[in-house]
Amino acid sequence: MSFPNIIYGDYGDEKRAQSTRINSLPLGTLMVLPDGRKFRHARAASGTALTAGYLQTGPAVPTDTMLVKSLVPNSTIAVGATSVAGSTGGTTAITTDQYRDGFLIVPASTAHPGAGRMYKVVSNNSAASGSASFTINLDLADPIETALPAGTTTFGLRANLYNQVVVCPGDTSAVAPIAGIPPVAVSAGFYCWVQRSGPAVVFNAGTVLTVGEPVVASTGVAGAVAAIAATTVTDAKNRLGMIGYGMTLGVAAGFALVDMTLE
Repeated sequence: MSFPNIIYGDYGDEKRAQSTRINSLPLGTLMVLPDGRKFRHARAASGTALTAGYLQTGPAVPTDTMLVKSLVPNSTIAVGATSVAGSTGGTTAITTDQYRDGFLIVPASTAHPGAGRMYKVVSNNSAASGSASFTINLDLADPIETALPAGTTTFGLRANLYNQVVVCPGDTSAVAPIAGIPPVAVSAGFYCWVQRSGPAVVFNAGTVLTVGEPVVASTGVAGAVAAIAATTVTDAKNRLGMIGYGMTLGVAAGFALVDMTLE
C-alpha cells in the first residue's frame, strides 16, 4: 500500500494523539500546516508519556550490535525478494513490528555486491534472542536489488526515528537524533505529531533566550533548549547542533517561542 509522503493538515490537526496510527499513516509521514509549520508522525515510547513543549529523540540503537550490523540470512535472499528470514543470534529479542517503517541495512564492509544498500521495512514478526528465526517484510516497491548470499552476507536493522520517541537526555550523550517537539501531552505508547520546523513553544532550560540568536538542546535539563554559548561550536556527540532561533525572550526556566529549523 502506498501513502502520500506529505499531507497538508489544518490548524489543530497537530494536537491529535491516539492509541492507533493517525489516519493509518506510516511513522515519519510529514504534515505541513497552512502557515508552513512541519510535523512528523511519531509514537511515544511504550513506557513513557511525552510532555508538551519538550524535545524528544528517536529510539536508542540496541546495545546488541548483532541487531545493528551482524544478522545473517537463513538462506540466500534472491533478487526481487520482499522478505528476509534471519536469526537473532545475540542477546536481544525482536518484538512484533519493532522495525515497521524502519530500514534493513547491508553494511558497506560486507564483502559482496549487495553491500552499501538499504531497504524499507513494512513489518516483522517477533523472535526470542539466541538463534530464533524471524522474518522482515520489505515494501513491495523496494525489493532486494542484489542477491544476499547465505554464509557471506550480514545485515542490520534500524528502527524508524519516530518510533518510540523519548525525552532528549539532559547531558552530552546522544541517544539518537532529535525527533521533534510534541505540541500536546501524549500518553505512553500513543501516536502523535512532533514538530520539526516553524514557530514552536519549547521549554527553556534557564537562560533567557535572545531573539534571533541560535538555540540548541540543553546539556543540563532533559528535553529543554538553551541559548548557544558564544564559544560553543559543537560537542563530542554533536548534541549542540542548532535546532532553531529564539523568537521571544520567554522566561528563565519557562517556555519560549523558537523558530525551529530541524528541516
